[in-house]
Amino acid sequence: MTIDISSLEAQALIRDLACKADVLLENFKVGGLRQYGLDAEALLQLNPRLVYASITGFGQDGPYAARAGYDFLNQAANYLIGDMVPERMGNAHPNIVPYQDFPTADGDMILAIGNDTQFARFCEIAGHPEWASDERFASNRGRVENRAVLLPLLRQATVFRTTRDWMEALERASVPCGPINRIDQVFDDPQVKARELCVKLPHPLAGEVPLVANPIRLSGSPIEYRRAPPLLGQHTDEVLADWLGLDASALQRLKDGCII
Repeated sequence: MTIDISSLEAQALIRDLACKADVLLENFKVGGLRQYGLDAEALLQLNPRLVYASITGFGQDGPYAARAGYDFLNQAANYLIGDMVPERMGNAHPNIVPYQDFPTADGDMILAIGNDTQFARFCEIAGHPEWASDERFASNRGRVENRAVLLPLLRQATVFRTTRDWMEALERASVPCGPINRIDQVFDDPQVKARELCVKLPHPLAGEVPLVANPIRLSGSPIEYRRAPPLLGQHTDEVLADWLGLDASALQRLKDGCII
């Protein structure tokens, strides 16, 4: 549902809804709802059993509590524990090599080689078994220390085979890997098809819309997909009528006043 919380009448409606609710979730800045009388203290006085959950970027207290929380800001402010400022590494792993994206003849792939045995198997497939016995690269510690030397060698090797060729060869050898797919390739993937992870549902404005299915599979009660996600405000009338008993004339008055 949609509602204009700056309106006094809308605030009253939300308080009425909160009186009947079990849980309320909000993601305003700390104290942002207090000016509307919709903060936890105010609503818990009306409904003491209400579970009032506030989701903020930096928590409810501390020097940053009042800041707006955005993922990009948090990334910029963060660092690894241990008093080490991380370098810019793109998709690379700070403590494991090779564990990142690499170019292929027709695209890109991910290598996630987590131990020395996997690295040795990769070297055989890549046609460079000598890398596995090179003291600079034989251990993960050595590969991390000599990352700047090893990565260009790996890129020179990976670029000569297609992504599919690499996937087939590496999977046979149990070397962790994966393709970097375009969106159209994602939904054409045989695993995605086998798991039926793409569902198409009718949409009142856009016709048939492809959606990502729930990855959870329930053996006794399979998930049924009957409706597309609701439009913005689609259930406003229904919620206010069912929960608060507002009739058609009351709903129309709220619409005329741009409250809902």
